[in-house]
Amino acid sequence: MGVRYSAIWKSMKEVDYKIDILDTDYSSTASDFDIDFDGFTLNYEGDPANRTNPILASKCTVTLGCNNTAAETLISDIANADEQQFVLKIYKKVSGNWKLDWLGYILTDLISYPDAAFPYKVILTATDSLGRLANIDYKNGASWYTGQETFLEHLFNLLNKTGLQTYFEIDNELVTNGTLTTDTDWIKGPGWTIASGVGAVSVAGYLGILYQVIAIEKGKKYEVTYTITSISSGSIQVLCGYGGFGTDRSTSGTFTEEIICDGDDRLYFISDENTAATIDNISVKPIADEYLISCVQWFEGYMGVSSPFTSNPLTLAAVNHEAYIKIKSDDSLEAMNCLEVLKSICTQWDAQLMQSEGSWRFIQSNQKRNTTLITNSYKTDAVAHTTDSAADIKVSSFNRTDGIINFLPILANISSLYKYRIGSNPYPDAYEDGDTIPGGSGLDLEITLDIDEATPHYYDDSYVSAYDLTIKIGSYYYGDSQTWSTTAQTYTLTGGPCANFRENKELTMIAYNIPITGVMDFSIALSSTAYVPAAFSFTLNSEVFQMVYPDNPDTAIMEQTTELDNDTNTNAGTHKSLSEVFQGDGPELFSVGAIKVSNGTYWTNSYLWKIQATGTAQQIDDLLLEEVMAGQKSAVKCWSGIINGVGIYAHNALVMDSDKYIFSTGSFNANRNQWTATWIKAQYE
Repeated sequence: MGVRYSAIWKSMKEVDYKIDILDTDYSSTASDFDIDFDGFTLNYEGDPANRTNPILASKCTVTLGCNNTAAETLISDIANADEQQFVLKIYKKVSGNWKLDWLGYILTDLISYPDAAFPYKVILTATDSLGRLANIDYKNGASWYTGQETFLEHLFNLLNKTGLQTYFEIDNELVTNGTLTTDTDWIKGPGWTIASGVGAVSVAGYLGILYQVIAIEKGKKYEVTYTITSISSGSIQVLCGYGGFGTDRSTSGTFTEEIICDGDDRLYFISDENTAATIDNISVKPIADEYLISCVQWFEGYMGVSSPFTSNPLTLAAVNHEAYIKIKSDDSLEAMNCLEVLKSICTQWDAQLMQSEGSWRFIQSNQKRNTTLITNSYKTDAVAHTTDSAADIKVSSFNRTDGIINFLPILANISSLYKYRIGSNPYPDAYEDGDTIPGGSGLDLEITLDIDEATPHYYDDSYVSAYDLTIKIGSYYYGDSQTWSTTAQTYTLTGGPCANFRENKELTMIAYNIPITGVMDFSIALSSTAYVPAAFSFTLNSEVFQMVYPDNPDTAIMEQTTELDNDTNTNAGTHKSLSEVFQGDGPELFSVGAIKVSNGTYWTNSYLWKIQATGTAQQIDDLLLEEVMAGQKSAVKCWSGIINGVGIYAHNALVMDSDKYIFSTGSFNANRNQWTATWIKAQYE
């Protein structure tokens, strides 16, 4: 895979772009090609009748100048290529650095050009592949996904089905032998030596150079880390290319710098005259692209998150993959398609997913009305990248023309539909003491004891037996407070009146919310709270441990509809039905699709949600409807027209007449820095 053609293009507004065409079957050097004056146009396909579109897919058209047979060959190769063979990557120069702006697959069947001699224009169309997800089953290749995953993990699974993650920059190591273990891979100038695991320089009267050819590219930013283990005189400076200067260093220590490469493809260490120093642990990595940026601020009480709410609820809430598997009439299984699942997740969180400014963005709609946002970003490996507690997506500096104002109607009523089923029992009929008991997913354990009690021949109707049960799973003990602790405790189970000289009893209790999967260690003793004669005795005949689960689960699809009326405008407006979802709160403990939440140690069923810690705790579907209604309790102002300005993206909130507006649908012309689109007021009542 390699860049087959590359072009630098400047818009009429003096914005620099770099446009690369990658070919998965190409591995040679890139050739130049011409970008026509029109440059490229980015189009987002939203529904202007919806205040928020759960998924905002995008396409890009770029106009090439076909001036020679080499360009004509490229066009022919694209037209005859396999699906996803050619990738369009657009970079924008930001503070001297080429930053990813958009990428997608070139559609081989949407090439158009005139029947004419050179030169002529060729229009290429590329897509972000979100629409393609409708044709991809939500499966792990040929196998089924199994078990529970967080919503963040589900999002990564789904976005990775586009295949575009391969083309985002990762922070892989570019230096060979950065620890200088051997005297190889580096070119040493006068005065430099490599021995004993360090690079040493002792130069008198002239500059010294140590360098290595690495895969760096002019105009891109890199993270350079190195250690000056000792320095007694002079200074050392690192360069990415002969024109990408780092800081001149004259003290020992470990240093990390971000440097934009300029010049050639070499990493240099330059020592000045009379330098005596040693260096080690050299590393150069690309600045990784932010693959996914999320902004979600709904928290379930069990999560235990408090201000400043920088934790990501998407990592603390999960759903089982069974929620996204259909059971057909013949009892065979059928996977939902990836677009169905993605739409369900976006709808559940009242969030919008789009590719914007070089990242996938998953942002809750009403968060855009805030002055700043709390965002969490992730690299392609799903590792957390950065957390920004004051992300500012507002744009106030722009010109607007040809505006037309209309309104979305008042919502009189809104409803959501949660489809679920009760899963089949995956657990054995019974466990024994010493068995491994499953936990960590809101599961409960029913304990049934068969006990013979012996009471002396004299009788007192106030006699009551009671037992202290030691219920230990892994390192956790269950206690009278019906909670688990790593501190030893017991649970007291009342046996009831001792009415007969000899009596057989079946006693049952439930240990709720098993914290972890672990080995069961059970014992029983007569409790000090029992009121029995001294000669009282008991015999434990058997104990049975069973997971609490419905006896006859229903595999049919069940539906839960939640509705909310407009309490301000009850006699006017329209009804809105949200897209159906396949996950939610319960409603049963064993509902397939029941959302689980974590406190960082173990998982349980979700139940009570808030926006951060604000308002009354409620089920997630109720919170969802309240948030949607709050944005359309009265008629919503929409502005359609032309916006001219630099640095405006589809995820931004535009400030018009002191109000914030969120993007709905439209297109961006890069040459003019111009949006022709519809924005909807981010009101909240």
